[in-house]
Amino acid sequence: AGFLTKVNKNPSTQYTSTQQTGATRKGQDCVLSEWSAWSVCSEPCGGGEQNRTRTVIKRPDPGESPCPTESYMKDFRACNTDCCPI
Repeated sequence: AGFLTKVNKNPSTQYTSTQQTGATRKGQDCVLSEWSAWSVCSEPCGGGEQNRTRTVIKRPDPGESPCPTESYMKDFRACNTDCCPI
């Protein structure tokens, strides 16, 4: 038996898992929510941050692909990067 790398293209579970081939998969992988909407910017000007999150909808069955780590389910971006008026 070899190894098979699977890239899951479902937008609610975008991550890659590697499994040993030759085994019949019968269970459910981890299922994630869609990304939340971006939060309000933390600053009105001068550079702030927005974040969004996703959550685990269903934990995987034993022996199936694990859920990603907590840090994978948080996303950040810069916002309101223009200088503040003087």
